[in-house]
Amino acid sequence: MSSVYITKERPRDLQVNILGTTYDILFKTPEEDVHLVECDGYCDNSTHQLVIKWFEWDGMNYNDMLAYSAKVIRHEIVHAFLYQSGLDTCAS
Repeated sequence: MSSVYITKERPRDLQVNILGTTYDILFKTPEEDVHLVECDGYCDNSTHQLVIKWFEWDGMNYNDMLAYSAKVIRHEIVHAFLYQSGLDTCAS
């Protein structure tokens, strides 16, 4: 049986170094950031921020929200890596 990640406390904001550039990892709700209404996270290369939707467990989402959030973070880190390496414009 998988663990259930239920918490009312948001993770603290983090920083990650991607090819020499520091990116902030921010956890926000859709009410705080309208971009999160349609997605679970995004990479803003202009501000060097990875914004991740903060999920409150409501019984209708994944049982292990920590694992799902980690997957979203990894996905956004790949976007930042592609941007920082210059591969975002030439990879098709």
